[in-house]
Amino acid sequence: MLLSWAIYRISGLKAKMINILCIASVLLLIVDPGIILEVSFLLSFTVVLTILWVLSENKVTLKNSKVSWMIQVIIVNYAAFWGSFLILLSFFNTIIPASLITNMILVPCISFLMPITLFLLVISSILQHEYVFHYYGVFVQYMIDFCYYISNIEGAFLSVDIDQSKNISIYLYNIILLLLFGKIKSLISRLIFIPFLCFLLLILLL
Repeated sequence: MLLSWAIYRISGLKAKMINILCIASVLLLIVDPGIILEVSFLLSFTVVLTILWVLSENKVTLKNSKVSWMIQVIIVNYAAFWGSFLILLSFFNTIIPASLITNMILVPCISFLMPITLFLLVISSILQHEYVFHYYGVFVQYMIDFCYYISNIEGAFLSVDIDQSKNISIYLYNIILLLLFGKIKSLISRLIFIPFLCFLLLILLL
């Protein structure tokens, strides 16, 4: 995806994320056609496509940037949940309702943690004092403890017995989103349509 974005920028073309996603996916499929059956590829493509689809016509702006950012995080988290819904169900017979809550906490934390991690890796060769990494380790441990705590809550993970041969629903889901990309103008309508499509495909393929 990064390579596709770089080619767009060098050529002077306006890089739309949906175009970058499609080009990157096609390049991967040319290199290794069998990747279309792998869960890692399906998760990456489907989740990103769902996020882009939900945000495709998002023109809502708020004066309060912090509130706007929080709403954006909630929408992305919601889209990621439904984007992975059919895949987790088809390959692992699992639904993870808790991720709707945990991702809202973990994603911003990890976004904050990544640059700090890179910075600490760079200065680790210069500063050998353990106190530099102490607070970093404490913060990471809190995140790990939080994940363990959530995983032990009843209902955080739901096991559903479903025929794994029904994973054709994943491909139909992606095709429908691509065909409807930019067609549904209302954000509320798109947010409602995503779970509706997931359950509709499940029912039709039972």
